[in-house]
Amino acid sequence: MTSPPTFAFGLISDVQYADIDDGLDHKEKMQRHYRGALDVLTRAVQYFNTYPVPLAFVAQLGDLIDGKNAPHNSETALARALAVIERCTVPFVNLIGNHELYNFDRETLARRLGTRPAGRPVEFYASQPAAGWRMLVLDAFQEAVIGHPPGEPRRDKAVTFLRAKRTECGRPADADPDDWFAGLSGEQRRFNPYNGAFGSRQLQWLRSQLGSAREAGDRVLILSHVVLHAGACHGTTMAWDYLEALEVIGAHAGVVAAVLCGHEHKGGYHYDAPSKVHHITVASPLNEGASGEAYGAILIRESSLELHSPNLPSIVKAADLAKMIAAGGRQGANAIALPLEPPPRAM
Repeated sequence: MTSPPTFAFGLISDVQYADIDDGLDHKEKMQRHYRGALDVLTRAVQYFNTYPVPLAFVAQLGDLIDGKNAPHNSETALARALAVIERCTVPFVNLIGNHELYNFDRETLARRLGTRPAGRPVEFYASQPAAGWRMLVLDAFQEAVIGHPPGEPRRDKAVTFLRAKRTECGRPADADPDDWFAGLSGEQRRFNPYNGAFGSRQLQWLRSQLGSAREAGDRVLILSHVVLHAGACHGTTMAWDYLEALEVIGAHAGVVAAVLCGHEHKGGYHYDAPSKVHHITVASPLNEGASGEAYGAILIRESSLELHSPNLPSIVKAADLAKMIAAGGRQGANAIALPLEPPPRAM
């Protein structure tokens, strides 16, 4: 008989519900099923409520509703999504995604979605889901052109940075404002308005948390809406300062077990061998609509992280499953187990 996991939690990202007809993404390539995404969320809640292992929480990695709801249908769409979530017997941990910021200000998100703990002024924080583990929730839009009012220093800094960086990368001065990638190539494409930066304050906090975890002998899970590794996406959905974040993680190799992200609707996976970190990007319910099953559960054991789903290829695509197996993963029926390094030795 398999022993119970150390802890387990539900997982879903980028529901992006809107009461509108299906359409294409901004590149006019991927079909988006806006109404069907709410059906997926409904089935996800049923899955979480009946999961055979007790779930400590559900990690909702951001973009619960779509930006197309703004400005007139934001409240209605959020109310419908929350009505589904409120039927869940497991508490949700809601992250801020770019689409939340298209619809609401941060104070409203804190009040309606609990995106920051009571009394904390920022949306990045730590919690302890089980002994020997800590979870770090990051905010990839601490410095961004969205989510901050005009004149707010973090927004002004982001506007200046993004404009200068895009010019430096070769964006033409007369480029169409709606063509976010004009003149940009490769990883330069991350310098666009739907991403943001963690910022120096948050990265210093991350460094402190990882150092503290090493001293305590704790392992760490990181949750972020925006992707932290270029290998775990398709080149446009990384945080502007993801390299700086990876440098912090790499300086504490073996402490972070996994980084879980959304934002990249196709999903993604990369194993960073030097840092011993699994970077898992969760595919979006928008991809498949009402018939999709892009949700699952993570079971944490002493030496493995198991990703379960009623339909594993809905949440992790075939190419990424192959990469997981190449990194030592063992695939079973609607589940894959990824090996974890031993915990860091307490100092």
